[in-house]
Order: sequence, then C-alpha cells, then structure tokens
Amino acid sequence: MDIDNRIHTYFQAEAESLQVESIYLGLGYSAVVLQDGRCGLCYTPKGSGNSCSVNKNKDEYERYPAIKLLKNIKKEDPLGRAMAIALCNALNQDHSLLQDEDDGNLIRDLKLNTGDNVAMIGYFAPIVSYLNTHGITVRVYDIGKEVGSEEEFYQWAETESDALILTATSLINSSLEEVLSHFNGNRIPTVLMGPSTIMAKELYRDLPIDLLAGSTVSNRDGVIKSIRNGRGTPYLHKDCKKVCLYLQG
Repeated sequence: MDIDNRIHTYFQAEAESLQVESIYLGLGYSAVVLQDGRCGLCYTPKGSGNSCSVNKNKDEYERYPAIKLLKNIKKEDPLGRAMAIALCNALNQDHSLLQDEDDGNLIRDLKLNTGDNVAMIGYFAPIVSYLNTHGITVRVYDIGKEVGSEEEFYQWAETESDALILTATSLINSSLEEVLSHFNGNRIPTVLMGPSTIMAKELYRDLPIDLLAGSTVSNRDGVIKSIRNGRGTPYLHKDCKKVCLYLQG
C-alpha cells in the first residue's frame, strides 16, 4: 500500500540513527520507547477469535537500530505493524505535541447537523454515544469486534453518509486506502482518529481526509504504567495530550 511506503520513507532517516530502548505490548495498547526517551503508542490488535495477540516474531528489536522495527510497516503481521506504528509515534512525539489540543467537537469539525448520518469504520463507543445524543445516526463496521456486515455497511455508507469517522486501526491492518476508495464518488468530511494516528500531515497528501485526531504521550512513565497494568484509553488519556491537525484548507 502506498501509505505504508510513505510512512517508511518519512521516518527512515531518523530511524537509521536511533535505537529502540524498550517495547511494551499491552492488552489494549502498546508502546515503544526510544534511546532518547521519546515514547509512542499504538492499539494492540487482537489475535484470532478476538483473543490476546501473541508475538510469534523471533526478531529482537530492543537495543537495535529503529530502522529494523520500522520495516514491519511493510509486512502483513498486524502486531509487527502495530509496533512499527508505535515507533513512528515515538519518532514524531515532539512534532505531535506542538499540534493544537483537540476539544473533541466532532459535530463542528465534520460539519454535522441533527438528522445526519455518519459512517464509522472501527467502533468507538463514546463517539457513537456522543453523536447519538445530538440526533445523529451512526452506522459502524468493525471486523475485529464483529460489528456490522461489510457489504451492507458500504451499500449504505457510499450513498447515505454525511461524514466518515475512520479509526487508526486502518493503519494497523493496512486498509486505509481501500476504505477511502469506497467514497471516491461521495466526498464527505472525514476524520482519522485514535491514539494510533500518526500526526504527520505529509503522510496523507492527496488522500480525502480532512482531520487527524490523536493522542500523544506527555507523561511516559504514567503511560507505561497503564499499559503494564492492562489499562485502556481513559487511563492513557490522563498521561497524553489529545491533539488535532487539519489537513484541508
């Protein structure tokens, strides 16, 4: 996929000059820490049957040049790709922290009104609840959580949706460009969101995405403790800055 090549190219030079210090594979999220202390996050993909992932990769990455881990972005293994994305978010941490704080007003950002329809790829329960309370209908397709039918979802979404919410799991499973292709004839406001989102505008050039909404580590020790204890997004957000980056306009 082109986005995978873009990610590799964008981070290649810096990844060649630094080592990975440590990797934490948690139940909900994973983290990579670089030798200079920077830290990045990514969602931990589930294994078969929605069970915990098991790392079957025999390669070692800690105390090795980061480029070795970055190469996983071009492979199919979801857990390897997740580690590579966490690495990218670590490499991008300083830049990401400079972005505006996200106030979570998706209704404004996606130009939504009461009665509108939103297509969501990847289930974010709090977002669904937030939009529903404002009279906005959300239809969800999430293969990992077995929510929705792909065929029925796209039949509806391609013609009826007024906006698209795309979680960054689409980077982990390398489906981002395939998903966006379903909306080529229906250009609607689109956000890529979630702690796995790589907040680098250059990666998404020419793609029909209007907004990035992610989470950047602001307290490394707190984040690692939450991961070590199997915590989820609400706990991670206590030690992260929620950031946003507009890509259009």
